[in-house]
Formats: sequence, structure tokens, C-alpha cells
Amino acid sequence: MADFGGQYRSISGTRIQQYEYLFGPRFMVRGRRATLFAHGLVGGNTIHAAGSSTHGFAAGVGGGPDYNMSNHFAIRVVQADYLRTRLSNVWFHDARVSMGIVVKF
Repeated sequence: MADFGGQYRSISGTRIQQYEYLFGPRFMVRGRRATLFAHGLVGGNTIHAAGSSTHGFAAGVGGGPDYNMSNHFAIRVVQADYLRTRLSNVWFHDARVSMGIVVKF
């Protein structure tokens, strides 16, 4: 699976953009009305701030439930992830919570 994310914020008037690009296995338990999933991901991240960029390592674990609407669509009730990133020899620990629509191919 591939997971791409972005966060945007301003700190003391400086606009910060952070992007993660993570890849790894996803494990699922499928039922008729719901699917539970968990994943472990590794990849990288990039932060843009004050006209410069820094690239580093990123890893994450997480999961959640999907409520199946049909064979091709589901509602992601919640997805919670723990992200650990490393930039300039400093480790950061973050949480990410999301929800949305899942399109199944």
C-alpha cells in the first residue's frame, strides 16, 4: 500500500509544509458490513519552511475500520496513525487522525 499525506501550518508567521510518502503492507479482516485494517509503513518526509527544504526518514503504524457501502465503495470511519520522522538527526513523534471515502478496485 502507499500512503501520501500533507500538513500545513504557520508558526510565528513562518509557513511550514510537511509531506510524507510511506509504503508497506496492510493487513485486513473483512466482514460483510465492515473491514478492519492495520498497516506498518516506512518511507520519507519533506519539510518546506522559510525558503528551504529538508528531507528525512519516516515510519508509521496505524489502522481503523471501514464501513462497506457496496463492493466498490466504503466509508473510512476513522484511521489513526502514529508517525515517527527523523530530520537533521532529530526524531519527531506525531499522531494523525483521518476519515474519508474508500474506492475499491
